[in-house]
Amino acid sequence: FIREIKEVLQNEGQVLVPAFAVGRSQEMISIINAYNLGMRVVIDGMARLVNETLVNYPDFLRTPKTFMKVLSDTREIKGWRDRREAAKRADVIVAPSGMLEGGNALFYLEQLALDERNAIFLVSFQIPGSGGAKLLETGRFVINEKEEAIKAKVRHFDFSSHAGKAQLEGFVRGLAGKPDIYVIHGEPEGCEALAQWVRD
Repeated sequence: FIREIKEVLQNEGQVLVPAFAVGRSQEMISIINAYNLGMRVVIDGMARLVNETLVNYPDFLRTPKTFMKVLSDTREIKGWRDRREAAKRADVIVAPSGMLEGGNALFYLEQLALDERNAIFLVSFQIPGSGGAKLLETGRFVINEKEEAIKAKVRHFDFSSHAGKAQLEGFVRGLAGKPDIYVIHGEPEGCEALAQWVRD
Protein backbone atom coordinates (compact mmCIF):
# COMPACT_ATOMS: atom_id res chain seq x y z
CA PHE A 1 0.00 0.00 0.00
CA ILE A 2 2.72 2.47 1.00
CA ARG A 3 4.99 1.44 -1.88
CA GLU A 4 2.17 2.06 -4.37
CA ILE A 5 1.38 5.45 -2.81
CA LYS A 6 5.04 6.47 -3.12
CA GLU A 7 5.08 5.39 -6.76
CA VAL A 8 2.03 7.52 -7.58
CA LEU A 9 3.50 10.55 -5.80
CA GLN A 10 6.82 10.15 -7.60
CA ASN A 11 4.86 10.43 -10.85
CA GLU A 12 3.29 13.68 -9.58
CA GLY A 13 -0.09 12.06 -9.04
CA GLN A 14 -2.57 12.10 -6.17
CA VAL A 15 -4.12 9.19 -4.28
CA LEU A 16 -7.75 8.92 -3.22
CA VAL A 17 -8.39 6.41 -0.44
CA PRO A 18 -12.16 5.88 -0.08
CA ALA A 19 -12.54 4.51 3.46
CA PHE A 20 -15.21 3.80 6.02
CA ALA A 21 -15.62 6.75 8.38
CA VAL A 22 -15.43 4.69 11.59
CA GLY A 23 -12.13 2.93 12.12
CA ARG A 24 -10.84 2.42 8.59
CA SER A 25 -10.20 6.12 7.87
CA GLN A 26 -8.30 6.43 11.16
CA GLU A 27 -6.35 3.26 10.36
CA MET A 28 -5.36 4.63 6.95
CA ILE A 29 -4.08 7.99 8.21
CA SER A 30 -2.23 6.18 11.02
CA ILE A 31 -0.52 3.78 8.60
CA ILE A 32 0.46 6.61 6.25
CA ASN A 33 1.72 8.71 9.17
CA ALA A 34 3.82 5.82 10.53
CA TYR A 35 6.00 5.94 7.40
CA ASN A 36 6.81 9.63 7.90
CA LEU A 37 6.88 10.39 4.17
CA GLY A 38 6.19 14.11 4.48
CA MET A 39 3.02 13.84 2.44
CA ARG A 40 0.13 16.28 2.43
CA VAL A 41 -2.60 14.01 3.80
CA VAL A 42 -6.17 15.23 4.22
CA ILE A 43 -9.23 13.62 5.77
CA ASP A 44 -12.78 14.54 4.93
CA GLY A 45 -16.41 13.68 5.52
CA MET A 46 -17.89 11.90 8.50
CA ALA A 47 -14.41 10.60 9.40
CA ARG A 48 -13.71 14.08 10.83
CA LEU A 49 -16.59 13.71 13.30
CA VAL A 50 -15.31 10.29 14.30
CA ASN A 51 -11.88 11.82 14.92
CA GLU A 52 -13.49 14.46 17.12
CA THR A 53 -15.24 11.77 19.16
CA LEU A 54 -11.99 9.83 19.60
CA VAL A 55 -10.19 12.99 20.75
CA ASN A 56 -12.94 13.57 23.33
CA TYR A 57 -12.57 10.03 24.74
CA PRO A 58 -8.83 9.29 24.68
CA ASP A 59 -9.13 6.65 27.43
CA PHE A 60 -10.74 4.37 24.87
CA LEU A 61 -7.68 4.51 22.59
CA ARG A 62 -4.77 2.11 23.00
CA THR A 63 -2.20 4.81 22.13
CA PRO A 64 -3.90 8.21 22.41
CA LYS A 65 -0.67 10.26 22.13
CA THR A 66 0.22 8.52 18.88
CA PHE A 67 -3.25 9.14 17.47
CA MET A 68 -3.14 12.82 18.49
CA LYS A 69 0.17 13.14 16.60
CA VAL A 70 -1.41 11.51 13.54
CA LEU A 71 -4.24 14.05 13.66
CA SER A 72 -1.83 16.97 14.06
CA ASP A 73 -0.03 15.80 10.89
CA THR A 74 -3.29 15.34 8.94
CA ARG A 75 -5.30 18.23 7.59
CA GLU A 76 -9.03 18.12 8.18
CA ILE A 77 -11.24 19.51 5.42
CA LYS A 78 -13.54 22.19 6.83
CA GLY A 79 -15.69 23.07 3.83
CA TRP A 80 -15.95 23.32 0.06
CA ARG A 81 -13.10 25.78 -0.33
CA ASP A 82 -10.73 23.33 1.45
CA ARG A 83 -12.21 20.45 -0.55
CA ARG A 84 -11.54 22.08 -3.92
CA GLU A 85 -8.00 22.99 -2.85
CA ALA A 86 -7.33 19.45 -1.61
CA ALA A 87 -8.48 18.03 -4.94
CA LYS A 88 -5.72 20.08 -6.58
CA ARG A 89 -2.90 19.95 -4.02
CA ALA A 90 -3.21 17.10 -1.50
CA ASP A 91 -1.00 14.06 -1.95
CA VAL A 92 -3.36 11.59 -0.27
CA ILE A 93 -7.07 12.13 0.37
CA VAL A 94 -8.89 9.83 2.80
CA ALA A 95 -12.67 10.22 2.53
CA PRO A 96 -15.83 8.17 3.05
CA SER A 97 -17.62 6.31 1.61
CA GLY A 98 -15.47 3.20 1.53
CA MET A 99 -17.58 1.53 -1.17
CA LEU A 100 -18.00 4.68 -3.30
CA GLU A 101 -21.74 4.75 -2.61
CA GLY A 102 -21.88 8.41 -1.60
CA GLY A 103 -20.03 10.86 0.61
CA ASN A 104 -17.16 13.17 -0.21
CA ALA A 105 -15.15 10.39 -1.86
CA LEU A 106 -17.35 10.79 -4.94
CA PHE A 107 -16.39 14.46 -5.31
CA TYR A 108 -12.70 13.57 -5.20
CA LEU A 109 -13.15 10.64 -7.57
CA GLU A 110 -14.72 12.97 -10.11
CA GLN A 111 -11.72 15.31 -9.83
CA LEU A 112 -8.98 12.65 -9.97
CA ALA A 113 -10.29 9.68 -11.94
CA LEU A 114 -9.59 10.86 -15.49
CA ASP A 115 -5.88 11.57 -14.95
CA GLU A 116 -3.63 8.52 -15.41
CA ARG A 117 -1.08 9.92 -12.94
CA ASN A 118 -3.60 9.56 -10.09
CA ALA A 119 -4.79 6.49 -8.19
CA ILE A 120 -7.87 5.26 -6.37
CA PHE A 121 -6.93 2.76 -3.68
CA LEU A 122 -9.90 0.88 -2.24
CA VAL A 123 -9.09 -0.46 1.23
CA SER A 124 -12.32 -2.08 2.36
CA PHE A 125 -14.51 -5.00 1.36
CA GLN A 126 -16.63 -4.07 -1.65
CA ILE A 127 -20.15 -5.50 -1.57
CA PRO A 128 -21.13 -6.87 -5.00
CA GLY A 129 -23.07 -4.20 -6.86
CA SER A 130 -21.55 -1.30 -4.91
CA GLY A 131 -19.82 1.55 -6.72
CA GLY A 132 -16.41 0.31 -5.61
CA ALA A 133 -17.10 -3.26 -6.74
CA LYS A 134 -18.28 -2.03 -10.16
CA LEU A 135 -15.16 0.13 -10.49
CA LEU A 136 -12.91 -2.86 -9.72
CA GLU A 137 -14.82 -5.14 -12.12
CA THR A 138 -15.24 -2.78 -15.07
CA GLY A 139 -12.76 0.07 -14.68
CA ARG A 140 -15.69 2.42 -15.27
CA PHE A 141 -17.62 4.85 -13.06
CA VAL A 142 -20.38 7.41 -13.51
CA ILE A 143 -18.93 10.94 -13.46
CA ASN A 144 -21.20 13.93 -14.02
CA GLU A 145 -24.03 11.58 -15.01
CA LYS A 146 -21.93 9.90 -17.72
CA GLU A 147 -20.22 6.53 -17.47
CA GLU A 148 -16.49 7.03 -18.01
CA ALA A 149 -13.49 4.76 -18.43
CA ILE A 150 -11.32 5.54 -15.40
CA LYS A 151 -7.75 6.44 -16.33
CA ALA A 152 -6.41 6.62 -12.76
CA LYS A 153 -4.81 3.47 -11.38
CA VAL A 154 -7.42 1.46 -9.43
CA ARG A 155 -6.25 -1.06 -6.84
CA HIS A 156 -7.80 -2.97 -3.96
CA PHE A 157 -5.84 -3.55 -0.76
CA ASP A 158 -7.40 -6.00 1.70
CA PHE A 159 -7.48 -4.26 5.07
CA SER A 160 -10.74 -6.00 6.02
CA SER A 161 -11.19 -6.16 9.78
CA HIS A 162 -14.12 -8.57 9.85
CA ALA A 163 -13.65 -11.81 11.73
CA GLY A 164 -13.75 -15.03 9.73
CA LYS A 165 -15.77 -18.17 10.43
CA ALA A 166 -13.28 -19.69 12.90
CA GLN A 167 -12.92 -16.39 14.81
CA LEU A 168 -16.70 -15.93 15.05
CA GLU A 169 -17.19 -19.51 16.26
CA GLY A 170 -14.38 -19.07 18.80
CA PHE A 171 -16.03 -15.89 20.08
CA VAL A 172 -19.38 -17.64 20.51
CA ARG A 173 -17.74 -20.62 22.28
CA GLY A 174 -16.16 -18.17 24.73
CA LEU A 175 -19.49 -16.67 25.83
CA ALA A 176 -20.71 -17.67 29.29
CA GLY A 177 -24.21 -19.04 29.86
CA LYS A 178 -26.79 -19.26 27.09
CA PRO A 179 -27.02 -15.73 25.69
CA ASP A 180 -29.36 -14.67 22.89
CA ILE A 181 -27.31 -14.23 19.72
CA TYR A 182 -28.31 -12.00 16.82
CA VAL A 183 -26.51 -12.47 13.52
CA ILE A 184 -26.44 -9.25 11.48
CA HIS A 185 -24.35 -7.30 8.95
CA GLY A 186 -23.33 -10.01 6.55
CA GLU A 187 -24.28 -11.89 3.40
CA PRO A 188 -27.62 -13.66 4.01
CA GLU A 189 -26.17 -17.14 3.39
CA GLY A 190 -23.27 -16.53 5.79
CA CYS A 191 -25.57 -15.13 8.47
CA GLU A 192 -27.90 -18.12 8.20
CA ALA A 193 -25.00 -20.58 8.28
CA LEU A 194 -23.59 -19.00 11.45
CA ALA A 195 -27.05 -18.88 13.06
CA GLN A 196 -27.57 -22.57 12.26
CA TRP A 197 -24.15 -23.45 13.73
CA VAL A 198 -25.11 -21.61 16.93
CA ARG A 199 -28.47 -23.44 17.06
CA ASP A 200 -26.77 -26.79 16.57
